[in-house]
Amino acid sequence: MDSFVYTSREGLPNERVSVKLSSMKDNNQRASVALLLTLADTTWRMVVPTVLTVALGLFLDLKFGTKPWLTLLGLLVGFGLAGLLIKRQLEKIQ
Repeated sequence: MDSFVYTSREGLPNERVSVKLSSMKDNNQRASVALLLTLADTTWRMVVPTVLTVALGLFLDLKFGTKPWLTLLGLLVGFGLAGLLIKRQLEKIQ
């Protein structure tokens, strides 16, 4: 089997696209790369705000002697920022 026929449900009912199996490998590779890039993008959106706000909280705790309260506040703010960034990312994808 060298190729298959895909009938689109959108657009014209008789619209067909013939795709060779050799090109499917390229599409799978593109999809894999897109998935990895999306995961990497999501990862930095979770890690960077959390680490930066916790580090700022640690610094301020050491400076003002309020350990661990500003660190915990930094953690909560970091989680909130990460959630907002991921929400924006999901809105762009959809």
